[in-house]
Amino acid sequence: MPMRLGASLAIGGYDKIPFQPQSLGSALVAWWDPDYGITKNSVSNRVSAWQDRVTNTTLIQNTGARQPLYVAAATEMNSRPSLRYDVQPSFLFVNPSPAALRVQQQQNTYLAVVRGEKDVLSTGGIVTGNMLLMLFNNKVRAHVWFASSLSTQDGLSTVTNTTRAMIGQMTDATKVYPILNGTKDNVGVAIGTPTTPTSVFSIGWRGSGSGDAFLGRVGDVLVFNRALTDAELTKMYLWAKERWAL
Repeated sequence: MPMRLGASLAIGGYDKIPFQPQSLGSALVAWWDPDYGITKNSVSNRVSAWQDRVTNTTLIQNTGARQPLYVAAATEMNSRPSLRYDVQPSFLFVNPSPAALRVQQQQNTYLAVVRGEKDVLSTGGIVTGNMLLMLFNNKVRAHVWFASSLSTQDGLSTVTNTTRAMIGQMTDATKVYPILNGTKDNVGVAIGTPTTPTSVFSIGWRGSGSGDAFLGRVGDVLVFNRALTDAELTKMYLWAKERWAL
């Protein structure tokens, strides 16, 4: 009988606790899980709040026209719960941004399971500290916005709008690296002078024109306070692969 993937990821061998994001300890500073902490309208299923599993940080959206749609079992997302960003702009945010969510150029990493529905990017201004999940020209895009110098960064790999993907960004002291399905672009791009964002932290919109918004479905969103090792990144991907059938 073949071994289950969950068992192969066990810490300490067979029949031990399988790897979970919490296994990374203090490195994990936020995890928005669509199975957890959702507040939605009972009629429209529009999401007004989403609480994370780590520190109970709550993303909110009080404007109904900008709320993403909660889907309990989307076939496009492995029949799992997800949030569909189906209007422009729809986004969730927390303001002021807690220190743990100041996704700084120099030290933070994030990963998210998404499926894009349309590629959009306008040339409006950038609000420091916002997080935007999106595809552009069917490629993984720089998703955390600090300065205009990062606004043209593409990832290495093409992603179709019909494919679920674990995408993200990893940073160290010198460069930012796009990530797609556990593979890091080791070339990266220089980050310049590190900044410490203090403004609103948002998921789904970079805070400028309505076109600066993600259209698609979002599953797990995880933020870390350091670059992950190659081994950790592999474990995260294998966890997401089993959970989302990537």
